[in-house]
Amino acid sequence: MKKSKCLLIILLLVSVMLVLNGCVFGIEDSFKPPSTKREVERELEKRYDEEFVVTEKERLPPNDDCSRISAFTVHPKANPELEFFAFESFSIWGPFGTGGGVPTIDIDMLIEDQYIESLIVNTVHDWLEENEIKYEKNYPYESWYINVNDEKRKEKYLTHESFIIFLEGNDEDEKMRICEQVITLMTTLRDNEQIYENGDHHLIFMYEKKNESHTESIDLFERSYYDDYHDVKVTPEELFEDMETSKDECVEEW
Repeated sequence: MKKSKCLLIILLLVSVMLVLNGCVFGIEDSFKPPSTKREVERELEKRYDEEFVVTEKERLPPNDDCSRISAFTVHPKANPELEFFAFESFSIWGPFGTGGGVPTIDIDMLIEDQYIESLIVNTVHDWLEENEIKYEKNYPYESWYINVNDEKRKEKYLTHESFIIFLEGNDEDEKMRICEQVITLMTTLRDNEQIYENGDHHLIFMYEKKNESHTESIDLFERSYYDDYHDVKVTPEELFEDMETSKDECVEEW
C-alpha cells in the first residue's frame, strides 16, 4: 500500500512538472511579446543614430540557451544594399526554463545585430574592388542562434565574412604593394568611430610555394597599429613583417 502511494505521488509530481514545463514555454509571449519590425527599427535607430528598415522577420526554433529567437533582415534606410541581420533572444532561467533557478525572477531579452560587421565587410570589399586585388569571400562562422542541425538557416544567417587574397607564388613585391594600400584601408576604418571601437577583422593572404598552400594574415584592428589621437601609425614594412610572423597558419582556422 505504501509503495502504491509512493508511486502515485511520484507520478503526480512528474505530471505537475510536465504541465508546468509546458506552461512556462508556452507563455514567453505573455512576459514580453516578440518585438515588431518597427520596434527593432527604433532600437537600432537609438543605438546608431540613423534610420533602418526591417524587411523580413522570422521566428526561429529555440536552442539550448534561448526559449524564443527571432531573426530580422535589416538595412540602413540610406543604403538598402547594405543588408545585415539582427537577432532577438528570450530566455527564462528557471527549473522549467533553459538554465535552472526561478523562472519568474530571471528573464533575459536581448537584441544583437551585425551592423558594424557589415560596415567592415562592405568597406573591405570596396577597397579590394577599387584596387583590383584578386580575392575570395570566406564564410567560416555560423550564428550560434541557429540549431546545429538546421542546415538551411545556418547557410542563410552567416555571421562573419573574411576575405582571402590570392597571390601568385610567394610574390614579395606584390605583398608589399598590398601592404602599402592596406594603410589607406586602415585609415578609412579608423575614421569611422563605431567601426574602430568595435572592429575585429583580418585580411588573409594565400599563396602556393613548392606545391604547398601557405597563409599569412593582417589584423586590421591590431591596436598597436593605431594612434589614439591621430591616424594609423603602422608602416607597410611593419605590416609586411607581421605577415611573415603569421606565416603557415592553417587557412581552415578562418
